Amino acid sequence: MATFHIVLIVIILLKVPHQAFCRVWVDQDPVVTSTLGQKVSMGCRVLSDSGELITGCRAEWYINTATHGQRKVWREMGDLPRFKGRFQKTYDLNTTDTSILMIWLELHDIGYYFCTLQCCVNGKDKQYHGNGTRLLISEATHTPYGLIFTSVIPGAEEENTSEMQLFYCYAFLAVKLLVIIVLGGLTISS
Repeated sequence: MATFHIVLIVIILLKVPHQAFCRVWVDQDPVVTSTLGQKVSMGCRVLSDSGELITGCRAEWYINTATHGQRKVWREMGDLPRFKGRFQKTYDLNTTDTSILMIWLELHDIGYYFCTLQCCVNGKDKQYHGNGTRLLISEATHTPYGLIFTSVIPGAEEENTSEMQLFYCYAFLAVKLLVIIVLGGLTISS
């Protein structure tokens, strides 16, 4: 029975999303908002929970160009004519932070933006992918009472939460297994 519990714990640990036990991962702002015609900055950074030496990060930013219901088609922002002259990548040479600044926002800029970072980690080139930043844009409407902002969110669908639901299920099973082991006084002998 002890072997079964050990195998089950190993399986659970292998199934948990990488960030929970990963040494290096990408963090992006989950949501940013701005106003039509204005500018917005979206950040992306590499984090480590084990003191890895991370240097020389370069970012590529991607957007899903598919419309609602179509297959996902990822395009690098620099390859799309609609972004020409409207976005700029920035890097902080003292940290692993990078960002893009988008100006003259248009309604069709609404969407999810993903960064991919190519970094040198402990002397080896590695590539990491972010979870995406959702850009929301509001229209400013002039009224006799001042400005009124209205949210414009075309195709706002619920985010896919199946990975998180699976994570919570595995976490619950792991805790339950630990309680059984502790309360059952499980001993492992060779």
